[in-house]
Amino acid sequence: MNIAAWIDDINKITLEGMKDYDLISPSLSIFISNQFMPIKDVVKVGEDQLFVYLVDNISLIQEAFVAIQNKKYPIFPRNIVRTTWFENKYTASETTLGPLYKKDGTAFTLWAPTASNIEIIMEGERRLMRRNDKGVWDIWLPGDLHGNIYQFAVTIAGKERIINDPYARGLTANSNASVVVDMAKTDPVHFREITYPKITKDKAIIYEVHVRDLSMCSESGIKNKGKFLSFTERHSRNAEGYSTGLAYLKELGITHLQLLPIMDFARVDETEPEKDYNWGI
Repeated sequence: MNIAAWIDDINKITLEGMKDYDLISPSLSIFISNQFMPIKDVVKVGEDQLFVYLVDNISLIQEAFVAIQNKKYPIFPRNIVRTTWFENKYTASETTLGPLYKKDGTAFTLWAPTASNIEIIMEGERRLMRRNDKGVWDIWLPGDLHGNIYQFAVTIAGKERIINDPYARGLTANSNASVVVDMAKTDPVHFREITYPKITKDKAIIYEVHVRDLSMCSESGIKNKGKFLSFTERHSRNAEGYSTGLAYLKELGITHLQLLPIMDFARVDETEPEKDYNWGI
């Protein structure tokens, strides 16, 4: 039998591929961390599914498997992640996720409650991360890691995948890998000293703009076309003398500027940004 087993609720396991299973003479056992879990009921659904209801709730932290006819099959989380119980149990709203850089070391924190193993990969080496009871994985690595490239090796449902940090502060071109960034080094001179007028929400005038489209016109008079740096050019004008870019935005009298999607876009190679076009950047 080609059997797949899934945790779909706090005391419910769904077994698929059970077409030939006989409910009359069952030989089915559930184990979590090698401890036998008492079964409350077994219900056959359709031709090849079984719902197995346990007496006690299931732990996602420990390894689970089902034993059928002297064979073991791993049990992995599935629809349990859509339950209110899961949301309450594994909330990490008070945890700061992502890399927390300091000159003497960086703490890496990742929320992945359904993962059975996570390792951080940096400079060709793997280091095992630890998990807490909220499904948050973390590790602290010593040294000044500004500019270091890293990824995570995450094992979910028995399969390992190499992924970028979803909470990364920086990425290499085309998001090939995550990068540790000392965010203080990205601040322009006197950036933290700048003040701005306080505007109440009812007085806000918001303007949306694409980073690329604001300055890409060949006649915009802007030097850093399609770049964030175009927002630093305060007095640009086109050949006819009309203001462009930041100067134009200032004349509009807006109070707030919203940058529309500024992350990666499909079909645009960041190493050759002029080769292709996408509406956002």
